[in-house]
Amino acid sequence: MIRQPEFHKVIRTLFLCGIMLLLPPAVFGEDFYWEAEQALVGSGASFTRSASNGGVMAAVWQQQIRQDEEGGSFYLSLISSTDGSRWNKNEKFLGPYSYTGKQSFFYSFVIDSGGRIILAVSENDNTVGIYESDDAGGEFSLLYRTPAFPVRVSPRISHSAGDGLLLFVTQESNQDSFGSLGIYYSASENGRSWSDYRPLAPEPELKGNFLPSHTNYAGRDYVVFQAFHIGS
Repeated sequence: MIRQPEFHKVIRTLFLCGIMLLLPPAVFGEDFYWEAEQALVGSGASFTRSASNGGVMAAVWQQQIRQDEEGGSFYLSLISSTDGSRWNKNEKFLGPYSYTGKQSFFYSFVIDSGGRIILAVSENDNTVGIYESDDAGGEFSLLYRTPAFPVRVSPRISHSAGDGLLLFVTQESNQDSFGSLGIYYSASENGRSWSDYRPLAPEPELKGNFLPSHTNYAGRDYVVFQAFHIGS
């Protein structure tokens, strides 16, 4: 049986679907929403992320320069705009960085309310560098370099509910004898000084946790992640 609040939600959903079906096909035309796509870079670009604060918008990608069975190396490149019409490209603004194994995301970034771009990148297997740009990606400067801490999955930087920053990394966990992955996080008010890493989910029954996704709402921080549950 559908409870009363859920029943009203169903009715509203069906009503909206009916309205959508009555709209003319032109409303759904792709030209109404999107311009024709344009190539940002000829080749070698991969693992793109984008962000915006409503004024400054940017996309960053890894510019591959070498890759083989052992690993590879890459630069970070960026394109940004403050009006959505004129775009400025800053190629190979950080790097080169080397990695072992398969290529994956090795960075993440956010844009704060003042238009500052803050980027975290795995500079090697043990160190994350925090960089900032206050000119919409024209130049980047080092804010902070973390102490040695083995990172197995790319760092994820995010805005906290208190208008600060959170940095999530994943490393080998000592929760059990199997070397499971575990999420650790560090907090900062300004990006220049950071707290020590702390485990996000230290409960022993969560023997492996990874892939954190963070957001904040109404003054609270929320993190969703994947984990293996012992006995499940």
